[in-house]
Amino acid sequence: MIKLDLKNLPEDLRSSAQEALELLDIEVCDNATPLIAKSCSDGLEVYFDNDAIVIKYSHLCEFFRGLYKIKALVRNGTPVKEKAHFDWLSYMADVSRGGVFNLKTAKLLIKYLALMGYNDLMLYMEDVYELPKYPYFGHHRGRYTLDELRELVEYGERFGVTLTPCIQTLGHLRSMLRWPCFASIRDTDDVLYVGKDETYEFLDYVFETLCSVFKTRRFNIGMDEAHSLGTGARLEKEGFVPKSELMRIHLKRIAELCKKHGIKPLIWSDMFFRPLNPDNEYYSADLQVPDEVINSVPEDFTLVYWEYYNCDMTDELKAIFDNMMAQHLRFNNPTAYAGCTWRWVGFAPKNAFSMLTSNYHVNGCLDNNIRDITMTSWSNDGSESSHFSAIPAVMLYAEKLYTGSRERLDISDALFDIFGLTLDDYLLLDEPNRVPGSPPTRLSQGKNPCKNLFYQDCLCGKMDAHSDPSYKAFYAELSKKLYAKKDVKRFGYLFEVLGALCQVLKTKATLSLDLRKAYLENDRQRLDELCWEIDTMIADLDVFTELFRKQWLKEYKMWGYENIEMRFGSVKERAIGTKKTVREYLNGELEAIEPLEDEVLYFDCRPADSEKNKIASIGHYLQCTPINYLL
Repeated sequence: MIKLDLKNLPEDLRSSAQEALELLDIEVCDNATPLIAKSCSDGLEVYFDNDAIVIKYSHLCEFFRGLYKIKALVRNGTPVKEKAHFDWLSYMADVSRGGVFNLKTAKLLIKYLALMGYNDLMLYMEDVYELPKYPYFGHHRGRYTLDELRELVEYGERFGVTLTPCIQTLGHLRSMLRWPCFASIRDTDDVLYVGKDETYEFLDYVFETLCSVFKTRRFNIGMDEAHSLGTGARLEKEGFVPKSELMRIHLKRIAELCKKHGIKPLIWSDMFFRPLNPDNEYYSADLQVPDEVINSVPEDFTLVYWEYYNCDMTDELKAIFDNMMAQHLRFNNPTAYAGCTWRWVGFAPKNAFSMLTSNYHVNGCLDNNIRDITMTSWSNDGSESSHFSAIPAVMLYAEKLYTGSRERLDISDALFDIFGLTLDDYLLLDEPNRVPGSPPTRLSQGKNPCKNLFYQDCLCGKMDAHSDPSYKAFYAELSKKLYAKKDVKRFGYLFEVLGALCQVLKTKATLSLDLRKAYLENDRQRLDELCWEIDTMIADLDVFTELFRKQWLKEYKMWGYENIEMRFGSVKERAIGTKKTVREYLNGELEAIEPLEDEVLYFDCRPADSEKNKIASIGHYLQCTPINYLL
């Protein structure tokens, strides 16, 4: 074990360094190898100086990145010399979809980000922050108090990580707008009423409140995906106005508020592109943005090009990425970039696909000198997967942006040095979505069978045309592989939870297939056996539910779990009801089991002889999820 003596560090740095070193399993003690910190203006260096280890750094986050680099220095003796190819390297954590970090987890994340070299943490908060004048804003959603946010801001400062608000000032406000007290500023169920003075009085207070908490004035103020803009109350009361004109009106008013509060806003760019494309699409390989659109963006606004899909997998996708980057650079405004680590499709992440896209995306940032870069981690539909399950692409961004390398990097050692897990370990967490017959990684970003199969009704089997009997053995074996990692220090619980999920799926993934087959073949003995298998599955479901609950409460505030528990409860109750139905049929109390007699069709209406992959695509899980996270 590496042992360090910190007495040569400045007092204000010593305690923070000790906290970070605990995560690296580096022991702090007297009479060990001295650690010396030196400020400089030329990036990060880590090297031996006689019997001491020296970290030279330009920014505080580089010092903490230097701590993790000590392991490589000791391992191979080669000094480290790096220079950041960014001004802002942010991790955007979505805490608005049910999972609001508790303070302990938020602080843990700050330390891990600092060790990787990130200098910013964005908290994506639609309505999960306190607005004292609006008690229903974030009501029963686990919102952060202003004091909690101040505590995190101050904690981040200790590690060179700025806390930045990432909010919404137009759309994505469904949770807020459901309350009657906001009816006067509601256009549609998730979009604000543009042009109304009351709307901007509310937003003025939002800015005033957040400026009293956050020390930065670099705010991400959202404004993405406001698809229903101008189609609700505003249309009824004031008549039709094109979305582009409503955006112009809104931007002008928002710009005035930002100037008033000294805010330098970042906004997602899709609302400038969608009106120009058929079907309101964001991405295009050949779109040329008109000058009037370019000139419509207020001064000092930074446009964020968010790209989670297109890269160099095919010539078509590469053309889309390259054109979108080029069009953003035509604007008179600064361009920022946001990539993603895929963890929003359910219980398991998509680390392999995240790595595939991120490599090309970071190269694009390097080639185009993009200096404001964000790695997003969205939590759509309930935040069922842990942020810590999808770290590899987050690590890749840091490694490439500190080294400037355009090559594909092996980050396994880096991951293990900080998190105690190899890249192969993280890729194992992907496996619940890699059932037999899965498409290649480059085509699999939206495929999430483990969520579909967990939530689909075990009697009706909506996704049965997309399933296969081989899934039973697949999930049984995968459960063993995941459980084998459950004792890994710090993050073993990620493997244990997914192992328990696979234990449920070894029965549930094929249950409706098995029931239908036995029923149509009048195999009453097999139907009886399946009833006993349902009992086992229910017991496995109880284990999974308890482990998932522990994971949730370890990482998040309690709010949001009530919806997950209702989902799990509905799965269990339907399993009980399914067994009851089959028993009633076997006992002669029911003449038929109607759902098992219904024809099985593809969920997406493809023909039966289609060559498309059988696994349902990203949107389909919403049709299987029994409880909406907004309840």
